[in-house]
Amino acid sequence: MTKLRRTVRLSVILLLIISMLLTPMSPIFAVPNEKTDDADLVVADTKVETEKKEPELVVDEETGIFSMSMDPELYEKLYSAPNEVLNGTTSDLLEYFLDSHILKQQLLPLSSTNKPYKLDFTPNIAFKELVSRKDFLQMLEQYAKDAINGTRSELFAERKLEKILEQDSVKAVFWETADSSLNYPVIANLYSEDTDIAIGDYVNHANSIAYFCAEIIETVIETEVILSTPERELTDDEIELYELMLDDGGNTKLAEPTANYNCHSFAWYDNSYSNPYWLFDIEPYLGMCTQIYNMGAVQSGDIVVYYDSDGDYYHSGIVHSVSSSGNLMIRSKWGPLGVYEHSFNNLRTLLAV
Repeated sequence: MTKLRRTVRLSVILLLIISMLLTPMSPIFAVPNEKTDDADLVVADTKVETEKKEPELVVDEETGIFSMSMDPELYEKLYSAPNEVLNGTTSDLLEYFLDSHILKQQLLPLSSTNKPYKLDFTPNIAFKELVSRKDFLQMLEQYAKDAINGTRSELFAERKLEKILEQDSVKAVFWETADSSLNYPVIANLYSEDTDIAIGDYVNHANSIAYFCAEIIETVIETEVILSTPERELTDDEIELYELMLDDGGNTKLAEPTANYNCHSFAWYDNSYSNPYWLFDIEPYLGMCTQIYNMGAVQSGDIVVYYDSDGDYYHSGIVHSVSSSGNLMIRSKWGPLGVYEHSFNNLRTLLAV
């Protein structure tokens, strides 16, 4: 049964995290939160020319928030492309972008899809050239078919497709192209939105796995909650790659990775490690809660909800203990990875997306 619980709203500003530049064979990718304007960057032909200077630690005088300006060499790595690629076929250009650093760094597993972090790919000149091609939608439609049918050999083909389709420039090209829905039905279907979800209906994608409605329950205030189950479990390769990506920060892992449930379902629906449901939307629960903003009033068993700087939730956890000094220890599920016990502000780079 659904229980009435209190929530703690923690406004978390995600900082720009640049940990390392990676070799092509490495599966670990740094995740810059956004491109800054600290370096004057000029694109000339296919080379990004920058003033060579070290990254600077920047402090917002009003908020006191720290952020890091982007290293010019990293900016070039993310946004430049060689001439032979830009002058090649659209198919080759698409393959180049699918293997690019800027796209790969967006593939870290998500704990919440309420408002996934979206990096604008437009400054990447390979992506800009790709979207301008007349046969771009034709190539993307074929890639969408292959990704969904599982004929692509690389990991996270569907996740890469999602990241491309969510770009505003791609949406604009699709909807401004005549008869696009007829000519590119796979893309059109992915852009369509289901308004009435029934048992068995597709609900959403998370980490390249499709989720389908398994049960619809009601809260005590009679709001509907859609519980979803995955089309499949995580593969051994996915688990290995995700755990290589993860910096657990010395936190204690309590349960193993699974695609069955996420942080929201663990906190709001069932905090057992055999929870079978993934929960995308916690708004029905938030409407029946007493929200606490005073950290001194937090108690063990309360639910903590993490918000970004725009006021949108992205992670949930359960308060396990409160020390005499007020430090909170939280238990939460980290996306498709395991359940961890951690201090309230120690979510590590997994949630830097």
